[in-house]
Amino acid sequence: MTTAVATTFRPAKAPPVAEGLVQESRRRLVFTMAVVTGVFLFYFTLFNTVWVEFRSTFGVVHAALAIGLSGGAAWYLRTPRPQPVVAAIGSLWIALHCLGMSLSQYTNLPDLTDPSPQVSWICVFLLLLPFVVPARPPAILGVALASACTDILAWAIAPYLDTHVVPNDSTALTSLFVPPFVCAVMAWGLSRVFVRLETEVAHARQLGAYRLDDRIGVGGMGEVWRASHRLLARPAAVKLIREGVVTERTRARFVREAHATAALQSPHSVELYDFGFADDGTAYYVMELLEGIDLQTLVSDHGPLPSERVAFFLRQACESLTEAHDRGLVHRDITPSNLFLCKRGPRVDFLKVLDFGLVKRHDLDDQDEGDTIEGTPGYLSPEAIRGDAIGPPTDLYALGCVAYFLLTGLRVFESDSLIGTLAAHLSDEAEPPSRKVDVHPALDEVVVRLLQKAPSERFANAEAVANALDAIPAWSQDDARGWWGQHLPELQ
Repeated sequence: MTTAVATTFRPAKAPPVAEGLVQESRRRLVFTMAVVTGVFLFYFTLFNTVWVEFRSTFGVVHAALAIGLSGGAAWYLRTPRPQPVVAAIGSLWIALHCLGMSLSQYTNLPDLTDPSPQVSWICVFLLLLPFVVPARPPAILGVALASACTDILAWAIAPYLDTHVVPNDSTALTSLFVPPFVCAVMAWGLSRVFVRLETEVAHARQLGAYRLDDRIGVGGMGEVWRASHRLLARPAAVKLIREGVVTERTRARFVREAHATAALQSPHSVELYDFGFADDGTAYYVMELLEGIDLQTLVSDHGPLPSERVAFFLRQACESLTEAHDRGLVHRDITPSNLFLCKRGPRVDFLKVLDFGLVKRHDLDDQDEGDTIEGTPGYLSPEAIRGDAIGPPTDLYALGCVAYFLLTGLRVFESDSLIGTLAAHLSDEAEPPSRKVDVHPALDEVVVRLLQKAPSERFANAEAVANALDAIPAWSQDDARGWWGQHLPELQ
């Protein structure tokens, strides 16, 4: 996934609660309120003489408020309401019920000194919280802890309100106070699971004809899912870009660039099927699903590659970049992770250029990037770091960094800090890869030229790079099939 390096840090807004989760929680909350109202009415009107809690003033007040507030809130929430309204009403309802039960218990029950574990109805309400309140897990935790504290509050004021004995023994207090806090933490954990599952279901419902099946990747900007079309047999990959990443300023550019990317016809560019915005603001791309391995994983798992194979990959990448550059597009994030090997018909080692999410037109005067440097730090060109105008040479520099990594297993500039990496790309001369490993002289010369600081000193275009690679012996399909048969036989 793409990394963005910002000179001015602006924290991304937390993704909102999915609308489907809001309305489903609202319906659960209304049902729970209706049940509680019915239970209190039943016991208060018919059995209050045998239910000891209602013999105290607080018990009666609690029951009356429970009936009035639950019934009124359920009536108000019978129709769809915004998420903040539903969350606020649900949270307040839970907290008030917990307070009422605590006061009733500590000012009425005659014997609370029994040290055996006490599990009150507060625990039940706390565990209901994540199911009926549509809020993010931190908010759920805050409401749950506040509600759990009502026991302590009631215990502290009980001696001033009633004559009954309240426990002071540490063992008895522990058995009374610990269970609600345990349930509060459990409510937080349940909310994390519940919100994630509901959000995933909501995404599946909101992405039109595509159903999200399995998450296959997670990154700083979003997630990638294996998806299937509801009517066609064709599988797809859906990349979700979080709402906090897609700002109003970038929405128009997102649409424009998606149209441009969809127009790419090179077989070495990932095919874009569809794009759009979900109801919760999430942007998404629907792309062809590829089975294989990216070059970052390839080198990490199997070590540096021979010159013939590296040149074979670079030629395919140059074919994709040639078309993109001719159409006025710059990829801006050429990295080993965004170059993917797959099987295409009878061919293996077929390279696809992925993730045109940062693609930018270089043939228009469009400087809408503000004060951010976008791309992956280890593959940023000097002009991109400086904030100068970018063009095809920016992608060629990144391609040189990729080639260096494929040949040596190392980045061009290794540093312990982001600033050190960026500074090295700006001012340090790159060592030829031949000083690290055995490299074909023609490929060594190509990599050194691609890594020149001045854009004018690199190749004129991607096609010129491909032509320069013709001097390197070919990596045949027999070689490729042999490697795949040994290392990736399940994909043969």
